[in-house]
Amino acid sequence: MTSCRSCPAWPQSVFREFDDVEVATLAQHKRPCHLSKGDVLFEQGTPVRGMYCNANGLLKVLQKNQNGKVIFSRLVFPSDSAGHRSLFIEALYKGTASVVSDSADVCFIEMADVLKLFSENSVFARSLIVKLAGELDRSVTEQIQMKELSSFARLCQLLEGLFENFSEVQNDAKVLRSAISKVDIARLLSVADETVIRWMADLKREEIIDLRDRRFVLLNPAKLRAYAKG
Repeated sequence: MTSCRSCPAWPQSVFREFDDVEVATLAQHKRPCHLSKGDVLFEQGTPVRGMYCNANGLLKVLQKNQNGKVIFSRLVFPSDSAGHRSLFIEALYKGTASVVSDSADVCFIEMADVLKLFSENSVFARSLIVKLAGELDRSVTEQIQMKELSSFARLCQLLEGLFENFSEVQNDAKVLRSAISKVDIARLLSVADETVIRWMADLKREEIIDLRDRRFVLLNPAKLRAYAKG
């Protein structure tokens, strides 16, 4: 079984302070999974089973209302986790998590094991609490931005986040590590597919982004940043 410390997500994970004994215990309880684009980790309205640590893929979490409209969305980048928000306060998952990238390697840890670690390890408990508090703060900020910023500015912010957290450098330019569909971007922003297609064409025409092997390339970071500020 691969050691958690050899995982690329380890340095930023909530488990990073574990000692050798705790790492060995974690390894006994985790369940590695290799997933493909579109695979679902958990669905909105189903019982909470545990949390997923994301090693190298890109995931999305969408929460919809009764009419099917997306009312909350977030991307789960490598080294982040999904499902942890529902461990303490919810009997059911509040959103659906699925794979956006071509593939993803994740590890599943059952809720009982996470809660046991939480009660027995104060350092882990603090890391998880700090993580939840930070995410709550970002969620409030994003709600404010949804009212104050245009959807186009939010698109540029989303692209900035993708290039910052899910890209590699090729020929002095940042290239996304996997193809991301415009439909996925539209769902995350809760706007029409045609709108995102038009905006992306505008960004390409202005030579801010480009496509290389179906993957987005960042050509002009400064201009994208300016648009992201609204």
